[in-house]
Amino acid sequence: MILARHTALNATATIIAAAGRLALTTLMARRLGPDAFGAVVFAQWCAETIAAVASLGLPNVLARYCPELALASVADRRLRIRQMALAAAATLLLATVGSVAIFTWLDGGKGAAAVAAPAAWCLAALAASLASALGAGLLRFDLILASNAAFVSVGAIAVMTMTRPGEPQGAMLVWTAASLAAVATMVGGLALTRRASVAVGEQGLAPARELRSYAVNTWIGGLAATQLWTRGEVGVVRAFAPPAELARYGAATTLSARVMQGVNLFQCGMTPHLAKAWSQGDRDRIERLVRGLSGVTFAAALCGSLFVVLFAREIVAGLFGGRFEGAAPALILVSLGTTAAGAGTVNMAVQFATEGRFQRNANLLGAVALVGLAALLTPLFGIVGAATARLVVILGNGAALVWMLGRVGFGRLSRDVGLRWAASLTLLTALAAVDLIGRATLPLRAAMLLSGVGAFLALWYEARWLTVMEALLPGLGRGVRAALGAGGPS
Repeated sequence: MILARHTALNATATIIAAAGRLALTTLMARRLGPDAFGAVVFAQWCAETIAAVASLGLPNVLARYCPELALASVADRRLRIRQMALAAAATLLLATVGSVAIFTWLDGGKGAAAVAAPAAWCLAALAASLASALGAGLLRFDLILASNAAFVSVGAIAVMTMTRPGEPQGAMLVWTAASLAAVATMVGGLALTRRASVAVGEQGLAPARELRSYAVNTWIGGLAATQLWTRGEVGVVRAFAPPAELARYGAATTLSARVMQGVNLFQCGMTPHLAKAWSQGDRDRIERLVRGLSGVTFAAALCGSLFVVLFAREIVAGLFGGRFEGAAPALILVSLGTTAAGAGTVNMAVQFATEGRFQRNANLLGAVALVGLAALLTPLFGIVGAATARLVVILGNGAALVWMLGRVGFGRLSRDVGLRWAASLTLLTALAAVDLIGRATLPLRAAMLLSGVGAFLALWYEARWLTVMEALLPGLGRGVRAALGAGGPS
């Protein structure tokens, strides 16, 4: 019951944050124009990267080790709280020094506002990350929901009052104000609704060296994952493309990220069940869970990607305005990579089997490959080259996960997922090519969407569909089943 409530609160908070950020971003882009919005996109990448570096893995420590405070003695609890408070102060100080130094180097010649606005954004982003991790560690998902609502509400007011055409500093302050509102909501909520905890005095706290080790490992892996799965190539695009093109690329990646967040909602609450099955050595249950959830997630990712691919021009123009229509080709390419979100359920099993080492190494390699490939392709093809680099690396990361799944003892599951994903991605690419080459009309694209959705559902749930097919056309049904691999989601 508690797990269901936490999952529902977390999913609702994620939806509010994703939808709110998309609305604020599109409204901001319309008010600023492409050139100024391109400056905001680059400043966001810098601010979030600096914040992630300066965090030193502390958000992960807060989320992981705060729950044990409820079982510690009063003295141990106070000591650990003091340690975490000092660590938080150190990370904020490091972020302050780093952001001021880097933004002075980048834009110091444009005046104090060009340094202060993005530096304040960086500090607010780090503070919001720490506050959210603290809420998760204390199981206060209700406050996370309230914080996200405050972020969106304050951001909506600020974007209407603080943004002016061609002035990116005002937009940066919008994000700063929204982040600080989220922090104030979390801190105020915790202060006003303290929950009594029972200090049994028997449960010892994890040693400090364990916390440091955990922080370092998750910090390195998190940095790589952030660059790989968000906008690690933005610095390269900024170096080789004008600000307006960077703005269009930011629009494309923003939309694809929202689609991926929506798809990932299907995985909310699954990790504890997989962890329990793994601890019990129940590999059959793990396979059933991963098979069923991967089917739902991949089908959702493919259907969402197909909609974005077929209506990319209308989506970009409708949300960001006519000046951003050039983002459509890049959006189509990065949306094809969204299908890799379905590998997230596979990732859980691989993480348990390899104790996180494989995903850490894959993210590190992927982040390096993304930057390198983008540096090679962006000068030649502009933002389409950068989008191609992202597509290749993301698909490669997902394929590596599926391959590794077979190496850790889930051979049949790896084969089934790999075959269906390859067939689905081929169909999605073919429909995208028909649309791009033939410039399909709106009714034709709508028909392609419906047929594609039907094909994806049939492909991922063929156990049910092929039962009918085999009854009507036995030879064809058996041939399709043999080609795809036996068995569907349980």
